[in-house]
Amino acid sequence: MKVPPPTTPSSAIERKARRRHGRLLVRGVALLCTLAAAFANAGDRPPLFQLEREGAVIVRFTDAVRDTSRSRLRPARIDDVEALINRAIEIEDTRLLGHAEARLHPLQQQPATAIKADYLIAWIAQHRHDYLTSRRLLGSVLEREPRHLGALRARAFVSHALGEAVKLRRDCVALALAGDREYARLCSALWLYADGQLEAAIAEAAPLVAVSKDPGLRDESLRLIAEIELMRQRPVDALAAIAQLPNPRPGDQRMRLRAELATGDVAHVLPEADNSDEALYLRALVASRSNGADAVALRRAFLALLAHREQMQDGAAAGLACEYFLDVAPDPVRARDYAARHLLESREPRALALAKRTGSVP
Repeated sequence: MKVPPPTTPSSAIERKARRRHGRLLVRGVALLCTLAAAFANAGDRPPLFQLEREGAVIVRFTDAVRDTSRSRLRPARIDDVEALINRAIEIEDTRLLGHAEARLHPLQQQPATAIKADYLIAWIAQHRHDYLTSRRLLGSVLEREPRHLGALRARAFVSHALGEAVKLRRDCVALALAGDREYARLCSALWLYADGQLEAAIAEAAPLVAVSKDPGLRDESLRLIAEIELMRQRPVDALAAIAQLPNPRPGDQRMRLRAELATGDVAHVLPEADNSDEALYLRALVASRSNGADAVALRRAFLALLAHREQMQDGAAAGLACEYFLDVAPDPVRARDYAARHLLESREPRALALAKRTGSVP
């Protein structure tokens, strides 16, 4: 009888390796056969990922997102970035503003585009309500180009937003000296508004709506008139001004809703895409006044937003918080606190009006 040789660890390892190689060889042959059959039958079945019907849409992109994606495929041009900023302002899309700012940073280092790039970044900062950054960059632009009309105009709007009447008056004079008479007139209307001369401010801005050939100037004049008419508690006239805007922005739609709330006849709802702080406040106000089923949920959502703002030490929502504790969930003490905080940050007419409503100032 033959006795098998003793098994050593090395021989066992060799046998396992041979078996493993054999299995891999069999699997390789099977895979090749499968691929050959698939190619042979390719004409008998539709290719992978073919849509079941022609014209089917997998995903929709907004025009703004599509244009931004295309712009990444070509070198940045200052005019293209400016057009992107205009688009972002129209739809209030901060993501597009951030994309535009990123494309402007390299252009700040190029002598041919440095001034305009600084101006456009200041413009972005203005629409983000980062007024200190905006003013610093605008000052840098005007040091190099004292008659830069865009920077002079933007500086006037920043002064108005901050409620700095003395600086706003200086900006109006600078615009007039630069020959920008129509914007100097709008600037004067802003100054009169800040000074509490509401009727005179409207009288100054109204002719610009009728005679100006600059659509941007005309729209800003209409917005100012609508805001003043709301301040004067004349919501019907505010609605008439807003109705003349050819392409209302989300902010214009929110102002229209404010005017409708003041008339007691809410005819419009805010678009779902508007997720701004003010939109959340207005939805909570509408739901509370109409005893809507979502009133409680919207009030909680606004309070959660407010808590987040306070945790981040962001006082941007102080004015809205004051309105909330005046009109949605009355709490005079908290309303006065937020009114005072808002007034410290900005002495614009709206902040003063809220402070007066709460009794913070006479």
